[in-house]
Amino acid sequence: MGTIVGTRLVLDGDQERVLSVPDGSNLAVLGAPGTGKTTVLVELIADRVTHRGYETDEVLVIAADRRAATRLRDVLAARVAVPTSGPLARALTSFAFSIVVSGNAAAGLPAPRLLTGGEQDVIIADLLSGDDEDGRSGDWPAHLDADVRRLPGFRGELRELMARAVESHVSPQLLSELGDRRMRPAWRAAGRFIEEYHEVVDSFRDQFYDSTELIHRATEIVESAGVDGTGLGAFSRLRLLAVDDAEELSAAGAELLRAFSRRGVAIVVAGDPDVASGGFRGASPDVVGRLPQILDAPAGSVVLGTGYRGTRELAAVYERIVSKVGTAAAGAQRRVDRPDRSDDASVLVSTPSSVAEQVSIVARELRERHVFGRVPWHDMAVVVRSRSQIAAIERGLAGLEVPTRVLAGGTALRDDPSVRAFVLAGRIALGECALDATAAVDLLTSVLGGFDRVELRRLRAALRQREADLEGNRSADELLVDAMQVPGSLTDLDTRTGRKAQSLADNLRAAAASAVGSASVEELLWGLWERSRLERPLVDASKGSGLAAEEADRVLDAIVALFAAARRAVERSPGDAPARFLDHLMESDLPEDTLAPRAAASAVVITTPAGTVDRDFDTVVVCGLQENGWPNMRQRGTLLSSGALADAAAGIDPTPADARTIVLHDELRLLARTVSRARNKLVVSAVSGEDASPSPFLPLFPPPTDGLVERHPLSLRGLTARLRRDLIVALERSEHAAAERAAVSLARLVHAGVDGASPDDWSGLLAPSTDAPLVDADEIVRVSPSRVQAFRTCGLHWLIDELGGSTSTVASGLGTLLHEVAETTESSDAADIWAAMATRWKELPFEADWQAGVEELKGKDLARRLAAYVTAFEARGGRVVGKEVAFEVPIALDEASAQTVADARADARPALAVLRGSIDRVEILSDGTVDIVDLKTGKHEATSDAGVVDNPQLGAYQLAFHDGAVPDVDGRDGAGAKLVVLSGTAKTKPFYEPRQAAFTSEEADAFRLSIARTAIEMSGAEFLAHVSTHCLDPFSFGRCRIHVIPEVTS
Repeated sequence: MGTIVGTRLVLDGDQERVLSVPDGSNLAVLGAPGTGKTTVLVELIADRVTHRGYETDEVLVIAADRRAATRLRDVLAARVAVPTSGPLARALTSFAFSIVVSGNAAAGLPAPRLLTGGEQDVIIADLLSGDDEDGRSGDWPAHLDADVRRLPGFRGELRELMARAVESHVSPQLLSELGDRRMRPAWRAAGRFIEEYHEVVDSFRDQFYDSTELIHRATEIVESAGVDGTGLGAFSRLRLLAVDDAEELSAAGAELLRAFSRRGVAIVVAGDPDVASGGFRGASPDVVGRLPQILDAPAGSVVLGTGYRGTRELAAVYERIVSKVGTAAAGAQRRVDRPDRSDDASVLVSTPSSVAEQVSIVARELRERHVFGRVPWHDMAVVVRSRSQIAAIERGLAGLEVPTRVLAGGTALRDDPSVRAFVLAGRIALGECALDATAAVDLLTSVLGGFDRVELRRLRAALRQREADLEGNRSADELLVDAMQVPGSLTDLDTRTGRKAQSLADNLRAAAASAVGSASVEELLWGLWERSRLERPLVDASKGSGLAAEEADRVLDAIVALFAAARRAVERSPGDAPARFLDHLMESDLPEDTLAPRAAASAVVITTPAGTVDRDFDTVVVCGLQENGWPNMRQRGTLLSSGALADAAAGIDPTPADARTIVLHDELRLLARTVSRARNKLVVSAVSGEDASPSPFLPLFPPPTDGLVERHPLSLRGLTARLRRDLIVALERSEHAAAERAAVSLARLVHAGVDGASPDDWSGLLAPSTDAPLVDADEIVRVSPSRVQAFRTCGLHWLIDELGGSTSTVASGLGTLLHEVAETTESSDAADIWAAMATRWKELPFEADWQAGVEELKGKDLARRLAAYVTAFEARGGRVVGKEVAFEVPIALDEASAQTVADARADARPALAVLRGSIDRVEILSDGTVDIVDLKTGKHEATSDAGVVDNPQLGAYQLAFHDGAVPDVDGRDGAGAKLVVLSGTAKTKPFYEPRQAAFTSEEADAFRLSIARTAIEMSGAEFLAHVSTHCLDPFSFGRCRIHVIPEVTS
């Protein structure tokens, strides 16, 4: 098509026909993607200004959206190359807004304000909530109850119905009447609601319009303007109005064109109904084909028949897709001649078995195009069907070192982690949200706190150590909350983590003070940002490259968008409480519109089909072509039937089959648009696995290709890992030349500042910091009965737990709670046991409300099982002489040391161990013997006597009894020890009682010796990892696994 510069392009015959159309004539330009529709509109404007004497304020081009208008404006400015009084290209909403500004000014009315989707959602949510609270929600049908009306999806459909009503000239009263006539009670209720909505919006200080209302108002102004154009301002002299991508034009936009046509303005539209992407927004793909009817005036037609984009294979795929689509009053544009072009494997289809593999393949293909094809990152795009898929793809590609950017409007503000952190901090400052342990952790690990998980663990450990020094017994969670709430509670922790936590706590307290001082939400959020001192480090990081720079860019973009949304909220409703804005922000799933500049670094675009309007790319990836995803055959507006409103207003009765066909054709058009954006390469990916199936659209593409993932890494991280591995392997094999090549290459990467290339960054190269034993020779080895089995199973796992690497879970917390209740409660009634548990239920670390509900059922089941055991025990005539009975058994290590040859330093070992623990229940049976009981709530406990023969915990309890360390049982014989298994594994009865037979004196001495040997091993400097039987066993859930997996270099 040539390059648009200051001189006139050489156009093909069809394009010349567009330029030769007489002044004042309306024209529809039909053309498939790549036939030069935008180019010919630019040349048409340039021809009118340069050769036909038009002034620049007599011509204007309407683009599909603001981004497209910006690009087209720059192209037109360079092409026309004369001063202009305003932009030569505008988005339809911008065009309408300027008209309304002029019209209102001429009428003495205030300037209009545009309601963004997010702002309109806030107003609608408020009204719906107010109706429910006031008991005025009786008009809605039963299936649209209060719970449904609180859903963001319902509000979205309500906004869509409101837009369709404006486009169809359906007033609230008429909508209610249509609801009665068509037996749609939801329309009747919506009519009343819309009437209330208008009353509220009209009461605002400024005149607010949503985008559809704005266009409708602009149309009224154009229709009522005098012959001299009074009220049209800069557009009063308009002679030519061109529309690019006219298939995206809504019904309201078409009416605005008709209004200008009736004023004698020539209308020229260019488009292709086969690639319309705005059907879900009410766009009419038949605008180009039905231009005479829409304008109610004669209009010519030109079909552009020569294609300049894509390869023959790409063209064949596109043609197969559009052949399944209705023509929408057109169809001639599908016959396209394409000049001969090279056609080397331009379409690649992949069916990976998982989403992770899909992202890996996509990243590989993008890097290959960038490295081998010299294609800039920004000239490639990944297109997904739904906006909800964008975040996962963005994270996956970023993790594989593919720079990405999401086009404006890609995600809702509430989905951004940095925005959620600011909202959480704001709600805590306002008193709307409690600063509990979960909130404290969320804030500390957010952008506001800057903690990673290791730093958080260090802070917890420091707080616990301080508490222990003060002989306190509060949990780490309680200490964390206290540190965030109590001024000065962190001043004695003069460490980096302590100072960071103190800074966050000070920021929160200052925010709370400003909230008390009636700060607006904008002031509240800005204060949090300013005091965090994040601006400089984030700006500095964004100037670099790699993942850190991309993350900094993303955070800055999100924060700027948050401030812009807060500022608009304050301007719209100055008296609103800040909490109202924060609550609605977290409820709304709508992206916030923002004029904030986005990161300019070259990056792969991630978007939906609608986001590709006016764009083409060297390489396009269609990602996630899945069954039930693309096509999405769910009919739009099913709750409120917004799609049926226009037909109802026109007296048309569509059939369900018609509605499904419309949806299918819309889905095919979205796919056709996506495919048509590729100039040279198209990659299609559809997961085919146990949980996902490819789309029925997949057969429209060539058969899948195997072996898409090559061995050679095409990322710095992958290259670094390969070179490190090559170096280590070469050294192990004494291949000195290969080792030198790898080392030289790594040195070049080190010089370039590549992470991980320097040996200083490699794990496992430093000598051990100490080879001293865990317990010194003059210390006592302390052995816990409950930890002996863990040590014997895997010494490495035991050591990690011993050094603070363990983490509590809801399951372990539930078991601990039951043990404590069993100790303090005397009742054998399940209701009493559960009541005691319920009083401490909030102490458990639930991550979500649904989890609390599930665990409550488990808790009640455990209470029932414990009650059943206690009842059965009492019925057998037994009595309890102690609960949580503490004991200590000293064990000399001399004999065990002499028998242990694993370490030559036997003389440097401790001489004494202490077996210390507590027994859940010490019972006297009806025959007078002593029974030792250990309550168990875990899933994997033994349930038979054979399973506990060698149980070291029961053995430890028996040894304590044998040695007289258990009080109140002197002179009695032992009955042995048993587990009482209360967990759900006991299917056929409430509990199991696997028993370990009573120890003889010989068995007690043998067990004592085994504990002594275990104590010696626990006190040493080396610990055995049972790699095959534990560490790498996927069902062991050990924390040792990460420590035995070889490095990438091994």
